[in-house]
Parts: sequence; C-alpha cells; structure tokens
Amino acid sequence: MSDATIESSFIATLLLLISSYYPPFRVQSVFAAAIAQYQTCSKHNFINNEMIVKKTLDTSAAIAFSTFPTVPEDCVSCFNFYLNGQVHQGILYFNGLYGLVSEFKTHQRLTAYQSILDLIEQGNDVLMTVSPSHYRSWINLRSPDCLHHF
Repeated sequence: MSDATIESSFIATLLLLISSYYPPFRVQSVFAAAIAQYQTCSKHNFINNEMIVKKTLDTSAAIAFSTFPTVPEDCVSCFNFYLNGQVHQGILYFNGLYGLVSEFKTHQRLTAYQSILDLIEQGNDVLMTVSPSHYRSWINLRSPDCLHHF
C-alpha cells in the first residue's frame, strides 16, 4: 500500500472519528488541529495507525478546546524574581503569580501546546501567553511542583 493511500485512509478515519465524537460546530477546528498535529508527529514512534489517531486526537482536542488560559501577552503584568541564584521572568495574571517555563516561536505552535499539556498532566496550574512573535508557557508559582521547572 502506498504512502498516499495510507495517508488518505488515515485522514478519512480521523474525520469519521471526529465527526462521531464532537458536535458539528467543533468538527472543523478539531480536524484542523488534528491534521496539523499529524503532520508534525514522528510516525516512526508509533506502532500502528490507531496509535497515531489516538495521539493526534488527544493533542488536537485539547488544543481545540483550550483547556488552559491563553491570553495576549500585553494583558499581563511582568516582573522578575530571584530563585536558586538566578533571576527569572514572572507575570501577574488575575492575582496569580506565574514563572516562565518555556518560550516558542509562532511556527512552533503545536510544540508549545504539547509542552503546556504535559505540564497540565503533571498537575500544574499553567497559563499560556501569546504575542505576534512567540508563545510562552508559565507555571503558577504556588503549584506544588513549580520548583522543578527553574
């Protein structure tokens, strides 16, 4: 079976699954995020097509539903703080203090989202800021695990 046939089969399966699990108004955004995730995933790390579908759907659904706050960077107050002998960047957002974990260029959008989803899976309170040139992920400085990220 050719790569084009496999890819067509994958896309058809993906669209069918998304259509059956999501309301019509969400299908387009979830499908677009899923295709973008599929194109960036390393297919050799997966055993079969079903695992690719599951990984793609997991990430794209979280992106489409924005399960964490995503705010424009100009809507937060910036500050610096000293911890473990280094100065770190921080922000204040709705009375929450957050420390910078990572920064990604705009073309690395999916990597940025995957990074913040990993933090959420670890039980952290997180925030993402967006600017025209980059995405930044932040962790609440009151999160129990936050010291591991600095």
